[in-house]
Amino acid sequence: MNLEIFKRKIRFRIRVFLYFAIIIGSFFYNFCYRPIEGNPLMTNEYKKSSSYVNNLYVSDDYFKNALHFSDLEEQYYDLAIHGKITTDGCPLSSCEGIDFHKVSYVRELDHPEFIFPKKVIGGSKEIVVSNLRLRWFEREMDDIRKKTKKMSDQDKILFVYKYMVENREDFFYGDLIANDKWYNYLASYSELFGGYPALAQVICQNIGIKSYIVYYINDDYAKPLNIVEYEGKYYYFDSTFFFQTTDPNNLAYYDGLVFSPDDGYTLLYKDLYPQIENKSLKEVFGL
Repeated sequence: MNLEIFKRKIRFRIRVFLYFAIIIGSFFYNFCYRPIEGNPLMTNEYKKSSSYVNNLYVSDDYFKNALHFSDLEEQYYDLAIHGKITTDGCPLSSCEGIDFHKVSYVRELDHPEFIFPKKVIGGSKEIVVSNLRLRWFEREMDDIRKKTKKMSDQDKILFVYKYMVENREDFFYGDLIANDKWYNYLASYSELFGGYPALAQVICQNIGIKSYIVYYINDDYAKPLNIVEYEGKYYYFDSTFFFQTTDPNNLAYYDGLVFSPDDGYTLLYKDLYPQIENKSLKEVFGL
């Protein structure tokens, strides 16, 4: 082979390699390693506490503390929020006396940032939520913070609402293999749609809106949603309503900002929440 032709081939291969290296490097930098401000409430001290799960959310374990867990319940809860509970049974030497329903509800109320270590899809395929994926989630949340930084509280609340509406089909129909969107890891984890309020809760904290997850329950069903603070008062924000319509011209588009508990439902841990206004956000915002 002619030496000059050989050199040209080598130079070409080096250029191709550098081209792809730059593309791949840029991708990983942008989605996983670019500097971000992070959750404004996150501190190094909190990261060292047992409440820390990941960088998406800061929990004060309000409901766990208010409900006075037993020592065993607290041990079980700490394992649960760190993804160390499996379906193989209780990992503690004794689980007698643990109210598993209470612990499960409180985990969802206090730790919406919780993501199962593995997502099971169709009973066969799994995705491991690695540290690299969490870095990606953090940067997606950083983009949301930047978009809403100069918004009023009303506009921030409506941003979260529209974000949930616009991504509704991904939440509901998205296959985590084919449709690998960051928010599906939060919004798809609960068969009772508990992941929708979890996602709304995480976004609200990151953009400076005070909110809670609430559960309305009866003998057979649990209805999760959020309440959000606006001008010192709390209003319903139904982040599971978005299956109804995604058309902003439809009169029902903002009906997720209206909620009236059905007969027979009661608010779980009612005494632990601030007063919730009867007037809807839809009405307050004039929508």
